[in-house]
Amino acid sequence: MRNLLCNQVSRHRGFENLLIGQFLRITMAQFLIKVNASACPNQNGRPTGAEDWQRGWFDVSSSTRRYKETIPHERDFALIWVNETSRARLNGDGLIASATIQTVRPSTMPDAIQILNPILFPRPLITREVIRQYVARHSRLGVEHILVRLNNDRHRTLYHLTDDDFSELVRPIV
Repeated sequence: MRNLLCNQVSRHRGFENLLIGQFLRITMAQFLIKVNASACPNQNGRPTGAEDWQRGWFDVSSSTRRYKETIPHERDFALIWVNETSRARLNGDGLIASATIQTVRPSTMPDAIQILNPILFPRPLITREVIRQYVARHSRLGVEHILVRLNNDRHRTLYHLTDDDFSELVRPIV
């Protein structure tokens, strides 16, 4: 989890000269939403502006893989990956955005996630080609990289990310 440390200094009444430093630890989990374009808001896998996805719902249900990891909550952070190829022929461009999770549709496991304030990257951070290069270079080392896991399990649509996973996704070393 990415931890943010906020330093908040407040002045209590009656103690004008006494400054109290309070440290608030805000913890938010990080997730990767990796879906086909058909699972994006309005089946739009290539948004032209943030408003195309604002308050939109992503279908993260999977008929072949049961999600057993940390459940996302309101205000958690998400990276959004739209698969470059899909059976529906609606294609995306790879890792193209980030957003705050607004709502998770209640269920025994998450089946839809609504996002808030999406930020579209000027160009995809990672594409299928980057994964191929990464797998060719790192998969034989026996190290569990998130990009190797993405390649090995293409049916999953939601991943809980460690700090190392997050760093690898935003700065892949090929």
